[in-house]
Amino acid sequence: MREIDSFLEKVSSQIKTKRTKRYVQLELSHHLEQSKQKWIERGFNDLDAEKKAVEEMGDPYKIGSNLNKTHATTAFSYFKPWFVHIIIVIISALMFNVLQVMDQLIVNHIFRLIIYVAQTALVICLYFYFGRKLLSDLPKRIIYISVGSLLVLNLAIALSGYVMMNSSNHITAENGQFPIMLLMVFNHSFHMILTSISVIPDIINILLISILSPLFLYIGSKNKKTYLTTH
Repeated sequence: MREIDSFLEKVSSQIKTKRTKRYVQLELSHHLEQSKQKWIERGFNDLDAEKKAVEEMGDPYKIGSNLNKTHATTAFSYFKPWFVHIIIVIISALMFNVLQVMDQLIVNHIFRLIIYVAQTALVICLYFYFGRKLLSDLPKRIIYISVGSLLVLNLAIALSGYVMMNSSNHITAENGQFPIMLLMVFNHSFHMILTSISVIPDIINILLISILSPLFLYIGSKNKKTYLTTH
């Protein structure tokens, strides 16, 4: 048996689900072949290059155990991105309360805008930080489902509110303010900077508010640690 095949078999023996086994085998096989090629280019023969690539990876049982934990799926896993989003919204709301006090002292619109830009930049950094810290090990399908559902919910609230506010019926138009307010509260991180830029049309504004939070949540989760760090 080839060194690489033996290594993959030992790693897989520690992983419970078939789907995860297939995924891990493909990923590790690709990486090991790349590593093997690197050693061949350094002058090693095929067999020795394969051994070096496997040795470089470390203990297969420990790697398999860590990867099994990493890819274990629970019901909470699907809500984890939402949890991160809500944490960031709360932090953003607290910052906004501080800014509200300052806002009464600031008369210069440009200076106020600079403060909102700084707040938004900090919020983006939080998405990257919490994404790497809490979401980077989640399987892709969970990220797609969770972040996708957040995006769909945002867009549904935004578009329903916009249509209602532009209705010819006065009562319906007034009621349309509620979903828009709900959207802004649930996406507190970006609505301050966007609503302060008056040149943006309303429909573009609410679409951006709907999209930006899920977008940065997704980008943050993509900042993955490689499986080499698991051993």
